[in-house]
Amino acid sequence: MVGSRSLFGLTLASLLLASGAARAQQACPPRPTSPPSPTSGAATAPRSPEARALAVVDQAYDQGRLEEAVTGYQRLINRYPRMGDDSQRAKLRLARALTRQGQYERAIELANEVARAPATPRLGEQGAYYAAAAAWDRDAAVGEAAYDSAEALVRAGDPAAGERAFQALLTHPCPVRPDFYSRVNLRLAALALQRQATDEARARLNAAGPASSDRLNERADVLRDRLVQTERDVALMEATAPADAQRQAGDFVGAAGTRRAALQGHPQASADVRVRVSLDIADDLSRAERFDEALATVQQIPPEGMTPQSTERVRATEATIRERQQVSLARTRLAEADGLRAAGRGSQALAAYDAIINDDQVPPAWRQRAALRKSALYRGRDDFRPARELAQGVAAAPADDSVAELAKRSLEAIAADTPLNMIRGYVQAGLVYDSNAPAETAAIRGEDEDLPYPPDQDFEDTALSLLASVEYRRRLTDDYDYLRVLGGLAFVKQSDLEDLDRLSLTLRAGPVLRVGDNDAIFTGGVLAGATWRGGDWLYDDGGVYAEYGRRFGDWRVLGSYSLFHRNDTRNEYDGWRHRAELTASRQAGGFGPAVSIEIGTDEAELAERASWSYGLGGAYGWRLGATERSVYGLEVFGNYRHVRFDDDSLFGNGRIDRREDDRWRFGAALEAVILRQTVLRLEYSRLDINSNDPFRERDNNRIGVSVRRRF
Repeated sequence: MVGSRSLFGLTLASLLLASGAARAQQACPPRPTSPPSPTSGAATAPRSPEARALAVVDQAYDQGRLEEAVTGYQRLINRYPRMGDDSQRAKLRLARALTRQGQYERAIELANEVARAPATPRLGEQGAYYAAAAAWDRDAAVGEAAYDSAEALVRAGDPAAGERAFQALLTHPCPVRPDFYSRVNLRLAALALQRQATDEARARLNAAGPASSDRLNERADVLRDRLVQTERDVALMEATAPADAQRQAGDFVGAAGTRRAALQGHPQASADVRVRVSLDIADDLSRAERFDEALATVQQIPPEGMTPQSTERVRATEATIRERQQVSLARTRLAEADGLRAAGRGSQALAAYDAIINDDQVPPAWRQRAALRKSALYRGRDDFRPARELAQGVAAAPADDSVAELAKRSLEAIAADTPLNMIRGYVQAGLVYDSNAPAETAAIRGEDEDLPYPPDQDFEDTALSLLASVEYRRRLTDDYDYLRVLGGLAFVKQSDLEDLDRLSLTLRAGPVLRVGDNDAIFTGGVLAGATWRGGDWLYDDGGVYAEYGRRFGDWRVLGSYSLFHRNDTRNEYDGWRHRAELTASRQAGGFGPAVSIEIGTDEAELAERASWSYGLGGAYGWRLGATERSVYGLEVFGNYRHVRFDDDSLFGNGRIDRREDDRWRFGAALEAVILRQTVLRLEYSRLDINSNDPFRERDNNRIGVSVRRRF
């Protein structure tokens, strides 16, 4: 708490001043006074040449020309070593002049020479006096030097050390100059007022007592007036003390209200202190982001009575508030841009980041933060060249240490995403329940014949599913063109229907190249695969593929084509397969819309097995919530595929016709992503296979739970 009005403070101040007060009232022996005149009748004219020469030097002394007087007295002594009583008068007057110059030992020596062998009794008295006076001045000068040393500490910017030195002077021994202890106590009172220790200051003023010097008494009156004003100021500061705790707790509006009430309750506080409290109110309001009120508070401070220091504080506080206002606006704009980015509206987010970066009113540190967020957006798109350039630009001249650290982390993240060699992928395990498991196999293209299960019955079963994907990348260029080898495994183990156990292996290899302005990606290469069902080999594939992806605003569009030849254990299925697909998505973190269109043809040695198909699909993901460690979402999805066979076949009801199937699937899933590495998923889906061949119609309800771990 500011000030020292407590009983403890008053008691402590009294104890500290006990010895000083006793010393202040102690009557030290005064300096020897009223000595016999060192002249022999100043009213009479000098009677000898020596006396006349001495009078000339006396005139220089009387006029304050000490150096000239010392030289003159010494010359007379040297010239007339035996001039009798005039010679001794010259020595005494030289001693007097040397005392004024601070050459105490030499003065004492000269005075004692005269006192030991005076030419007259009167000169002997004068010699004894001047020796005693010089000794007294010598000893008193020690206290004055100590006082000056203490004052020098204060002026050098160490008031605590100066105050300790002044306190030590309260026990300085006699002799001392008149009012020495009063001066020391007044100086300590002034230092106590600087600390706003009002009880101690009052005790020091009382210890100083009335001085013999009017100037010191006037100084004491000034300090008493300062004491009264300081007590008023301390009362105001004590009334604002609860506001400091409110500010510490984050209640800035409450703190401003407490300070405002204290200011209104102490109208007699000094202008400087009232300015300080008003600036604290403005600071609280600006911390609460009530900037208009904060600026109004500063601008309404009356200029009357303000010191230059207060004027500078007002200017600095207003500048700080305006800077905070700009930071707050920048933070809000940056958060809005981040929201656009999180919602998958990347092009709008880029425009928002650019608006911040190019706004000269935004503080430099926040412009650089926007540049780093823009870099992160590019990095999320795997567009590493502009991401790196932005981060490097910030790292080259960061606005502050925090931005420098952010830029460093950004460059480290880009480097981690673009190593020379990288392996990544995932493994997934799941448990599924099917109300009619054969329907799932029938829905897989290439596995829709020779099903051993009657279509008019449902065969429910549970199954364990395992998925794994491993991707190897080898960086080829600084723009992060790379060679990719992608392998996949899918395994389903049925609990009862072992004939439906499935194992598939796939492999793709080829370069991934950035095209044009890096907003497009082309990849192509070779593909291979093999599938087993019920423990027996079913077919294998081999061919080529190509993909081209480009961003249009916030939408990422990908077109793909694959051509492969299938070797099937059922020879009538052998032939070339064509697949073409176009997908478009506007997703961020897996949330948002996605649509797809596909078309394909399956050649076969047996004409009635050949077919062509087209399909449509869509999905939408919503972000339901997030914690520091997890993100939760809901996805709904659906797709439709129409398959038409090329030749007539014998239907299960004996009719011969060209077969056509409509396959519908829709569902929903809850998903949680934990620490960006682990994905938990609970999914329901419904499959309907409608056909003009009743033998081929099936449906299935599936419920599954899975956990995926990325690496």
